[in-house]
Amino acid sequence: MNDASDRAWEKEKTQIDIWKYYGSIGGADKDQMIKIVTWLLTVSTGIVGLYATAKITQPGATAFLFSIGVLVSLLAAFTALLYGGYAAWNWAIADRIAEKYGWSEQSPSFRPIPKAQRRIDILPLWLAEPCENKVAPVFWVFFVASLVSFVVHVGLLLKVSCDA
Repeated sequence: MNDASDRAWEKEKTQIDIWKYYGSIGGADKDQMIKIVTWLLTVSTGIVGLYATAKITQPGATAFLFSIGVLVSLLAAFTALLYGGYAAWNWAIADRIAEKYGWSEQSPSFRPIPKAQRRIDILPLWLAEPCENKVAPVFWVFFVASLVSFVVHVGLLLKVSCDA
């Protein structure tokens, strides 16, 4: 081979490595968000569980714990959106590389399962589809769960404050 074709191959090989890097970073962001938000929501649920089992009877301590629950829930919501933004950014970079080099199987428009063959599997497939330049549904699910946790904590905090 001549030097020009060697350089062309090396450039494409480098781009494949860069594409893999950004795609995997987006996936790692998703995995990390799920771990962090799950732990934060577990703490939030634990606080509500303590209240529900009447383990805490002092109104001041209960209000303090619900205030922590409010903060933890807000942190979980923020984390879901933050990681969602990072993942979308990294996946978009990988998508642009695939489009630039004409890698049809790696581009976001590639559909490995034709739409005609989709039946009851539509929801899981919809959740797995590429979300070009948008935050993926999994991040929104965790964001909404965090908001629900926030509303529960605020409601219980108000109830405890009114009862005191």
